[in-house]
Amino acid sequence: MILFRYILREHLSPFLYALFTITFLFVMDFMVQMIDSILSKGLAPHLVLEVFVLNMAWIVALSVPMAVLVAVLMAYGRLSSDNEIVAMKAAGIHLVRIIVPSFLMAGVVAAGLIYFNNRVLPEANHRASMLYLDISRMKPSAFLKEGFIIDDFKGYKIMIGSIRPKSGEMRDIKIYQEGQEDNTLTFARQGFIDYINHGDVIRFVLLEGETHREDQDNKSNYYRVAFKRQEIYLDNENRGFQRSTDKARGDREMSAQMMVQEVRRYRAEKRDEEKDQVRFVPPLPPLISQHSARPLAFDSLKVRPETARAVLQEEERRLRNLARKNSQILNKKQWISKYLVEIHKKYSIPVACLVFVLIGAPL
Repeated sequence: MILFRYILREHLSPFLYALFTITFLFVMDFMVQMIDSILSKGLAPHLVLEVFVLNMAWIVALSVPMAVLVAVLMAYGRLSSDNEIVAMKAAGIHLVRIIVPSFLMAGVVAAGLIYFNNRVLPEANHRASMLYLDISRMKPSAFLKEGFIIDDFKGYKIMIGSIRPKSGEMRDIKIYQEGQEDNTLTFARQGFIDYINHGDVIRFVLLEGETHREDQDNKSNYYRVAFKRQEIYLDNENRGFQRSTDKARGDREMSAQMMVQEVRRYRAEKRDEEKDQVRFVPPLPPLISQHSARPLAFDSLKVRPETARAVLQEEERRLRNLARKNSQILNKKQWISKYLVEIHKKYSIPVACLVFVLIGAPL
């Protein structure tokens, strides 16, 4: 028991040091990615802190197994460098007994991580996802993404080709405005966004672009206007922060038990789709006559054009239905695989603690 406690005590300091260092690296990487979209958008300090705390869940889930590996390497490396391993073996202590304390504690850490990944992590990811959604409603510019259609502004659909995180400059901007009389499509090479009147109004400043508009009353009239600078003012109707009560959960916002239920549901739907698919697969036509071993003379048959056209249309409809069923079955398979990967991650990452002990101790 003394040896057990001694070996575990050798792991404590390296584990805490490695956990702090690895977590710090993850946090710095997270802050670099989010500093422009969170810290520089004028959000309340408590919202910034909440975003940070909620994202600590996935950081801890990844940093703990790596800290275990570093702790095992440093602890047994120190024991080996001071010849304590040699002294233990000279005293008749088998190498397995020397590794058992680390393996048992790694098992405890793995069990704790499994509970953490199935209880704490999904809830933290779910609350973080809802918080991002609430912030995007309050300040849509906080989460402008490249290549996505933004429809948070009433009557407008916006798509941005690229965004420079540091300067906030946008390029390849497309704005579609739905009007009562006509619709307008605006293109701009570059631009930027800012707030007016404490966020009540959002101003899009567009540079070097064109505006296209078609007259709804007279389709022959088409207007094209080139500009060097144009400003579009949008009302920020959802500028006040409002909490969402709930939203649909993604795969990383579910526990393993919840995803197992989803897998069973998709498998049942897949079986139903496969059974229904049989209706659109016709039986093979007989190539041999029942009364003769000779092939049927298809070229001697006379088919009316109307009949052939009806058969062709029916065949095209059957093929479309068959393709649709195949697409639905493939979609079910993809969802099943996606959930199974996340289920395995819930357990494989914690079990890595045990594997790291078996790797680190001999090294």
